[in-house]
Amino acid sequence: MLVPQDYWEGGHRIPGVIEYPPLIKSNMRSEHTLVTTDLLPTIMDLLNVKRPPSQAGWGLDGRSAVPAMRGEPAESFNEFGRGWLFWRQSSALGGAFRYGDWKFVNQSHSCTNASCDAALYNLKDDLGETKDLSASHPEIFSAIALNMSRWKWSVINSALKESECVDPFPPGPEPDHPVNPPAAPPLASKSDDEAPLNIAHAEYLTEFPLAKCLDGTPAYYYFRNATSSANASKWVIHIQGGGWCSTPDSCASRAGTNLGSSAHAKTHEADVQDLNLVHGCQNNRWCGALMVNDPVTNPLAHDWNAVMLRYCDGASWIGSVKEPVEHKGQQLFFRGKYNLEAVFASLVKKHSLGQATEVLIGGDSAGGLATFLHIDTMTDYIHAANTAAGVAGADVLGMPDSGFWPDDTHEGFSGDFLGMWKMQAGDAPGLPKHCKWAPSNASRCLFPQYFAGEITTRLFPLQSIYDPLQKGAHPQTHGEWLLAELNRTVLSTKRSPPNGAWIHSCERHCGAELLTIDGATVPEMLPRFLKAKTSADQTLWLQDAKYPCSTCCNDGSPDL
Repeated sequence: MLVPQDYWEGGHRIPGVIEYPPLIKSNMRSEHTLVTTDLLPTIMDLLNVKRPPSQAGWGLDGRSAVPAMRGEPAESFNEFGRGWLFWRQSSALGGAFRYGDWKFVNQSHSCTNASCDAALYNLKDDLGETKDLSASHPEIFSAIALNMSRWKWSVINSALKESECVDPFPPGPEPDHPVNPPAAPPLASKSDDEAPLNIAHAEYLTEFPLAKCLDGTPAYYYFRNATSSANASKWVIHIQGGGWCSTPDSCASRAGTNLGSSAHAKTHEADVQDLNLVHGCQNNRWCGALMVNDPVTNPLAHDWNAVMLRYCDGASWIGSVKEPVEHKGQQLFFRGKYNLEAVFASLVKKHSLGQATEVLIGGDSAGGLATFLHIDTMTDYIHAANTAAGVAGADVLGMPDSGFWPDDTHEGFSGDFLGMWKMQAGDAPGLPKHCKWAPSNASRCLFPQYFAGEITTRLFPLQSIYDPLQKGAHPQTHGEWLLAELNRTVLSTKRSPPNGAWIHSCERHCGAELLTIDGATVPEMLPRFLKAKTSADQTLWLQDAKYPCSTCCNDGSPDL
């Protein structure tokens, strides 16, 4: 019996006792694996209860256990025609499932691998789940991860559109051997009711010698090609967040994780990857709704080119130390600035970024800060590529999410940011292009409150007034300060077309693009903002409520 109290075998692998004298013989034992979702179809089967005609086409998460109760033999990887066995805790991210001897675990509350990311185990050889095989069996890991995403989206869709539930994996012939699982189903074979897999391909910057993660592995990004010829020149670029390291010790530790490396053993990612399963993305929660390729969620940019810049330098892309730094026998690479240069050079060379006509650039948390820091530099890269391609300069919009970090000694940001800069800045530090204090007063080039007014690229920051990581001990006072600073540095800047902002009172760090403000979400209202030409047009979407606001997080998302 499988009771999904945890993702690990030791947390749910328990014996189950079923008593039903009309069918079960005494002392009967079965090796079938059951999960709690099997109870409903089992009871319906025993009672001969049929669903109403209106529900006849609905899918069920479970399978009837009546065959096991009759004593029919268990098949090694065909559990009642199920093949794949998925489960997920309602309060947790990630999930787990089994496929024959293979077991996939992603972000359990009690995870044991260093970064709590996805891992792959072979239960036949390793029932204790101690040896992660994701790096040595990437084809199995990738196939399972993609199918898990398909299952997850079918469950989400069932919750949102109950009248149109479908079974993502109907009973049918199973593969001959679990060691060679089938490739993930092609997008064309999916039901119209399923949200599409958000598949992207990793691009490793091996041809750029200076582009390195903290541990010396190549910097990289994920790219998803536009699916519409009409929007082939339009781009959405997301800069991953994930905090910072401000001391050699913390950077050395970070180098051993997915935020300091591109090695598969540390990232637990595949070269062909569903962005739903990238740690630090999870679609709208961190990467933002504009990266989601579902036309319902993201009517504006679902079919645009999409790029996720993987964050592995630990300093919001400002590092410019060309030589590796030795620390306690370990080499550290502080190359954020060169990583950013290489990403855009690669996008121009391999994916024709020079043909871009419209580019939305954003990032969450540390990626939000990076957007403020580098948006003008990134715009220069794009416009230079436009010129080389003989096309007009693209319209670029900077959309930093939760990136307006305050220069606050009480919260520790002041010391952390300055320490980060002193450690990673080389001869040409990656500070904001137009920061008038650089480099004599670096602190004033690290906090947007000092330099955001100098940015020349059009801006549309997304920010909580009461961000739980930024609000400090006095949320209401912080919120009032934040509104005043955003008005002074971003909204009052004289430019055409004007800047704007999406400011809300939901106590959430990042991922608020599906909140409703003035009757719309960010993907729904953004076309209107992009057309705004003067201050007479709406450019500010403001949800201004007193702290705390119990109704402001109105999208039903978990507030992490």
